[in-house]
Amino acid sequence: MKRLFTNSFFVYIWGILVLLAAVSVIIRGFSWLYPAVPVLLMVGIFAAGRGIIIGDCRRVMYLMLPFGIWATLTSFWSFYSVVSLTRGLYYLFLVTGLTALVYHLKKHGITVFELLLPVNVLIIFASLFSLLSEIPSDGWTAGNAKGFMGLFSHQNSLGAILLFTFPGWLYLHLLIEDKKASEDSGKFSFLFRYTYPRSFKYFFAAGFVLNILLLTLTHSRASILFLFVMLSLYLFLLYRKNVKRLAIGSALLILMFFSVSAVNPVLVKNSLLGNSEKAATNIQEEQVPPKLWGKTWYSFWYKGDDTPYSTRQHIFADSWKAAQIGGLFGIGYGISHPNIKNNAAGSRFDESGRYIREKGNSFLAMVEEVGGVGLGLFLLPVFFFFRFFFYNSGELFSYPKLSIFLLLILFTHAQFEAWMTGVHSPLLFVYICLSASFQTQSYLLLE
Repeated sequence: MKRLFTNSFFVYIWGILVLLAAVSVIIRGFSWLYPAVPVLLMVGIFAAGRGIIIGDCRRVMYLMLPFGIWATLTSFWSFYSVVSLTRGLYYLFLVTGLTALVYHLKKHGITVFELLLPVNVLIIFASLFSLLSEIPSDGWTAGNAKGFMGLFSHQNSLGAILLFTFPGWLYLHLLIEDKKASEDSGKFSFLFRYTYPRSFKYFFAAGFVLNILLLTLTHSRASILFLFVMLSLYLFLLYRKNVKRLAIGSALLILMFFSVSAVNPVLVKNSLLGNSEKAATNIQEEQVPPKLWGKTWYSFWYKGDDTPYSTRQHIFADSWKAAQIGGLFGIGYGISHPNIKNNAAGSRFDESGRYIREKGNSFLAMVEEVGGVGLGLFLLPVFFFFRFFFYNSGELFSYPKLSIFLLLILFTHAQFEAWMTGVHSPLLFVYICLSASFQTQSYLLLE
């Protein structure tokens, strides 16, 4: 088995399979593939051996392990001790396994972004298939019957995974635009090691357009908004010394943003409005939007409510109450306070009768479950990343900065999605991989 990990192509495919198995948990009908994650990671840990202890990314792993230890300890005072214990131990396993993944990638000169790109491409193909074939038939029933989710469990799930695999395309664009990065592609890149990166500009353009289209159709407002935040920051960091390109890119980005919010290309079949009780109650009779081409058009940002944030206001209020109860030490990792309930779409009782509440905000969810102490431990690697960023702010936009840049978007997006507490969340996988790979990329730049 260890001999297989000496082959670059095998390691690359193995890394893609790990991420695809992680994403399967939010794909309807494919969640049975998720158990492949621990199997694949165990293989990687075994092949890495002592490498994950003495490798370049060990320091970041040590920064991430304290949170897992603390999360496991919350099982002593948790409402559901077994749940908190198993989730805490699984988090420790994920940190070790994904650090092994990054260790193998580094040995073969492969970046995490090169894994994100093919995953994004596969998601695009699967979503286009669902969109054109109308399989499954309820692919437009998410988010008050206004957003496209296709094969995924919810519109926000599709939007989030598109958003956080999209930096794979930014990585490609950086190779195309940055002459030095193109010359050093053999040092940083596996995909383009034997290919001239500029030949991929049309491939990049197609991927960019399809991501914008699908994200718009999901009607996942947080993901759409942060895509534009991501692109704005990327343009500024890459072209801040080229005023002409910065101006042109900014103008196109502004035009694209207003096109999304003004044209509102989220079309829902008329039958869906009648079949959705929630949609019917949220939109008053005089507010029903006009019909065009036999379909109904909705206000993009409001979703039929009085304000854009109305659909999340009560979720945040409940999470704030629970966070106050969580205090410094929390009520138990992976636990929702049993006396605080809401009627959000993600709130439910599991098979054992344990209540699971949709929390909406990662930071409040963290304080509720593991307390302020746990939140601080979870954020330990982030302080290290931004220290590097500020001490090297005069350099050109580079791969470590691309990692920090994605982490910034991840944690901003966490204000609207509670992915930080979900050990099965693909976004947590992205965070751990970026954390483990950050120091590796820093060393590569200095070699």
